Amino acid sequence: MKEEVEAVSRTGDTVGRRFEVVAHGVPAGLGTYANWDERLDGLLAWSVMSLQAVKAVEIGAGVTVRSRSIAGHDPIHYASSLTDPTRLPARTTTRRP
Repeated sequence: MKEEVEAVSRTGDTVGRRFEVVAHGVPAGLGTYANWDERLDGLLAWSVMSLQAVKAVEIGAGVTVRSRSIAGHDPIHYASSLTDPTRLPARTTTRRP
């Protein structure tokens, strides 16, 4: 990587890279869908975009799923009994591979 950066800097260009952040075990319904200033995806994008070198943020499948497609929406499943402390009251599954 160091050699690549040095070679590119001699030409006056820059090296673009991509990184991925994955969060496991995030409970369904974290954040809000109603208030623009409290939406989790907006707060995450705002935080990441504050890094000077970051030029884009994609949340979930983002641009790879059509916005009008049902395939882009993950169903929410509710527990049949809220008395079982080992189960979360809601969980999601994904339709994407």
